[in-house]
Amino acid sequence: MWRWWLRLAPAGRSEVAVPVPVLSDLQRQILERILRTGPVSPAAYAGVPGRSYVAAAWRHLGGSGAETAVLDIADAFPATTYGHVRAALFRRLKSELWVLGLDPADSKVLVQVLSHLVTVDKGGRSRQLPLGSPTSVAMFNLVLLPLDGELARWCKPGKITYTRYVDDMVFSQADGLPVGLETTVHRAVVRHGFRLNPAKTVRRPAGQGTVHGLVRVAAGIVPSERARERFASNIRWHSDRTADTTIPAPQRQRSRGFLKGMDTYLQQFYERQEISRPGSLEIQIPEGAAVPPPAVDLLWD
Repeated sequence: MWRWWLRLAPAGRSEVAVPVPVLSDLQRQILERILRTGPVSPAAYAGVPGRSYVAAAWRHLGGSGAETAVLDIADAFPATTYGHVRAALFRRLKSELWVLGLDPADSKVLVQVLSHLVTVDKGGRSRQLPLGSPTSVAMFNLVLLPLDGELARWCKPGKITYTRYVDDMVFSQADGLPVGLETTVHRAVVRHGFRLNPAKTVRRPAGQGTVHGLVRVAAGIVPSERARERFASNIRWHSDRTADTTIPAPQRQRSRGFLKGMDTYLQQFYERQEISRPGSLEIQIPEGAAVPPPAVDLLWD
C-alpha cells in the first residue's frame, strides 16, 4: 500500500512513504470531507488553503520589527502516533457520529479504520504519520489543535504572536519575549506527547530574525541569503533543462512550469515591494511554459 524512498537534505535524511494510487484517493477523500471541514487553529499555516509560510513570516517580520523565537518539534511526523491520530479523529467526529446515530462500538471501529488509513506501519513496531501522504499535514494540524489552543491562550495576555508551520513554532513580540518562553513551550509540548529539538531553538532581537527562510531588510521582507542561494541553484538547474533537447519533452515542460512559478513567487518580494531583484534570481521565462506553476509552499519544501 506504500512506496518507500529516502530523501536526502542538508538537515539530514528522511524516509518518505508515498501511498499507492488507490490509498491516495481514499486519503484525499478524508482530507476534503473530514480534515478540511473541521476546526483549524489560527496558528496553523501549513496545509490550510489560503495560508502559507510566507503569510506566517509576515506576521512576525512585518510592522516595526519584533523579537522572535523559533522552536522546532522534533521528528514531527514519526512522533505522531496512532494513538495521537485516533484521539484527534474521535474529537473531530464525536458529535457527527452521535448525530448519525452510531453506537459507541461502531463509532470506535470507524475511527480506528480512518486512523489506519492515514498512518503507516513502521516495521511492525508502531503506526505513525507518513511523510509523503496527502493527509499528513492536515492530520498533524488536527492532532496539535489542543496544543495550539493552549499556547494561543498563554500568548494572548502578553500580546505575543504565535504561528506554526508544520513543526516550526514561531513567537514574536515587539516589546520583547518573556525570559521563560522556551521553558513554557517545552512543558506544553511534552504534555501533548511531543518534544522539542533544542538544537533548533533560536531567539533573535528585533530586526535580526529569520522566519521560514525570510528576513526583514530596510525596504521590506525578502528571502534570506541561504534561501537566495538555494533558489538560484534551482533556477540554474531548471533553466539548463529547458534548453537540453536530450531530455524528454514532458520533463522540459515541468522545468518551464517551475521557472514560471518561481518567478511569480519572487515577484511578491521584489517587484511588488519595489526592491531590485538580485541578478542570480532573474528568470527568463521560456516559451511554452504552460504547465501550472507549483504552489508556493512546494517551492520551499
